[in-house]
Amino acid sequence: MTGIEARGVVRRFPLEGGGERLAVGGVHLRVEPGEFVVLLGPSGCGKTTLLKILSGLDQPDEGSVTLQASGGGAPVISHMFQEPRLLPWLRVRDNLAFVLDGAGRGDTRLLDGWLERVGMAGLGREYPARLSTGMQQRVAVARAMVVEPDVLFMDEPFSALDELTAMTMRQELLGLWRELGCTVVMVTHNPLEAVQLADRVIVMTASPGRVRAEMRLVDSFPRPRDPEDLRLWRASREAVRHLGGAPVLVQDRRPANDSG
Repeated sequence: MTGIEARGVVRRFPLEGGGERLAVGGVHLRVEPGEFVVLLGPSGCGKTTLLKILSGLDQPDEGSVTLQASGGGAPVISHMFQEPRLLPWLRVRDNLAFVLDGAGRGDTRLLDGWLERVGMAGLGREYPARLSTGMQQRVAVARAMVVEPDVLFMDEPFSALDELTAMTMRQELLGLWRELGCTVVMVTHNPLEAVQLADRVIVMTASPGRVRAEMRLVDSFPRPRDPEDLRLWRASREAVRHLGGAPVLVQDRRPANDSG
């Protein structure tokens, strides 16, 4: 299992007319091995930039990020984005095979097994263009999971889906996460989605992105969680208050990690 530690992460981007824009303003964050952490914040607050830095797709201007694998060696990392990003010239099964090495690429039982897990059984020979957006995102989930990642990074993966499909996909994601035991860091701007999924929600400020609040949910809301639970709705309203700059309230009594 793999944990993540970010210390003093800063990211700036140059402006066309000169000068710089501070996107991420000094973030300290620790994600425990096997934990499901959600970064919640308004649009443009730097949460996607922070996610890319945590995953290694971008580098900080200041600070550091360390991935700590308990078993030694380099952790297997997988990514999911807001768009499915399937390769349109490859069939569904071949989109999964594309991310595998060696014999796994030709193991149709492995590939079809993952498609079945996400409700896409029998559709491995279809091309992405013939699938709905929700079906394409199911394929994207299978592609992210087929490598059995140690860490899964997700950038608003369900925001383009209708709510009914998104609810189903959230439950499927949680089932796969429990099965694999991987560490998950996910970005969303949806407070209710955040509290339904996360062990811990990290609420970020408007740009430049900094940690404003931390909500620890794992003890107060044991799994499995009922999406219709009114307490979850109340927790989502608390997250909204944090987004507006209300004082920090921690969801349970355990000491919070140092999150800046």
